[in-house]
Amino acid sequence: MRHQPKNLRSRILILSGVTLALILLTFVFMLRFFWRDFLENTQRANAREAVTASMLIQGALVDASKILDVAKTELERSLEHGSIDPKRSHEILRDSLENFSIYNTQDVFGLLLFLDERGQLLARSGEYPAQRIDLSNRNYFLDLRDDPSKEFALGRLRKAATTGKIVFHLSMPVHGPGQTFTGVVVIQLDEAELASKLTEMLEVNPARKIHLVTTDGHTLLLYPNPGQSLGDVDPMNPILQTLSRKSPSPRGSLKIRGGTPGFPSSYYASFHRDSLFGFTSWSCVPESEIRSLFLKRSQHMILLFGLATLGITALFIRLYRQARRLESALHQATTDQATGLPNRRALEIQSGTLWSDASRHGRTITAVFFDIDRFKDFNDTWGHHTGDRVIRLLAGLLRKCSDRPLDFFCRWGGEEFLILLPETGIQGGVTLARRIRKALNSVHLENGGGKLPSVTISVGVASSEYQPAASVQELIERADLRMLEAKSSGRDRIVAEGIDSQDVVAG
Repeated sequence: MRHQPKNLRSRILILSGVTLALILLTFVFMLRFFWRDFLENTQRANAREAVTASMLIQGALVDASKILDVAKTELERSLEHGSIDPKRSHEILRDSLENFSIYNTQDVFGLLLFLDERGQLLARSGEYPAQRIDLSNRNYFLDLRDDPSKEFALGRLRKAATTGKIVFHLSMPVHGPGQTFTGVVVIQLDEAELASKLTEMLEVNPARKIHLVTTDGHTLLLYPNPGQSLGDVDPMNPILQTLSRKSPSPRGSLKIRGGTPGFPSSYYASFHRDSLFGFTSWSCVPESEIRSLFLKRSQHMILLFGLATLGITALFIRLYRQARRLESALHQATTDQATGLPNRRALEIQSGTLWSDASRHGRTITAVFFDIDRFKDFNDTWGHHTGDRVIRLLAGLLRKCSDRPLDFFCRWGGEEFLILLPETGIQGGVTLARRIRKALNSVHLENGGGKLPSVTISVGVASSEYQPAASVQELIERADLRMLEAKSSGRDRIVAEGIDSQDVVAG
């Protein structure tokens, strides 16, 4: 086992990754939680705005219906005595509107109109005589003419032919003797005035759109006020009308996805269906606006998480650098500088683990002790640099020949080296020693063009297989004694516990 200092940096990297991942997951969870809460609040606000718009228009229509009811009653009373002329019709319309204004300050009402059975403008409250205008194509006239059961009709938002203002109409049928259809009485409601009142009642959100849609899919009111740019058809209305019809509930909230006809982008919408007049009030806000507002309100939380992430990242970077310095210091303290092999300090750290593992599992462990023969002669005769070459030569052979992951080898000191072989018996230690010795014998060093003497080693092998040991230190001492025996018996040989020396040398 080649000694490696504990890779503290890897652990710090893993810990930093896990910590940052947890921070990110927490941030995503909280952001998602706040987004859902924010979305629910937005939908509640949408629902309130839809109800607010519905109640405002309902109130205006209730007042308008009172005016119409008075005018309708007077017109029908006059018709009981025969036909009614334009002047009398004008007086009834004027008086009905003026009498209502005495007790009310409503300024949303425009002209009061009376159309005959052919849809021709017969009289109006504002002036006499009224200009003859053909209004027979208006839905507030056609609906009442074609369906006698209807008590009122709502007209679509449009530019009035009489005043040029953007208005919508409420109409009631007028009947003569025998309940014959005689015409309709109509009142205009000023969209600009209603939008102005709505502005005072709604929360400020320039992106919100209010749509009031009749049961026939006609636009009753648009907010913000479209002014004179009103087109004939609001592209959102067909979808809003379809969604209103699909829902059995009088109110609700939903998401309308972008790409739906009339909706180039996604909207969150809430609706409220009026129980008196049947129109549906919609409050719609673009999803992009909601996200933009959410991000704006969440910027402190996002900033906090960003700073926390930067702070923790900076902390882990500092810890990583310190760990790198500690690892470098540990590596230097446990590594022999001349050979790059682990040193005695590394052996002290590693041998305890190897020994405890072997003892716990009842497995053998073998120590092989090497000593370079006549190493002092290399230093004295050819210089210390030649001695260093010999040391590095044997170190390289140890790396090459001892290739099992669990094997641990180190420089014991000077010209002595040690290998600990877990899960290996005495014969395995001898086999490895022979391999190293054979490899060393095949190497011939040169110095200044001349050959150096052959490098030989004396090796001692001790194993817990042959004789149990109380500690790894005892096993190493026994291997050291066998190595000394090899030296005293002639050098360049292997002495192993329990094996005849002649057999080892011959091998």
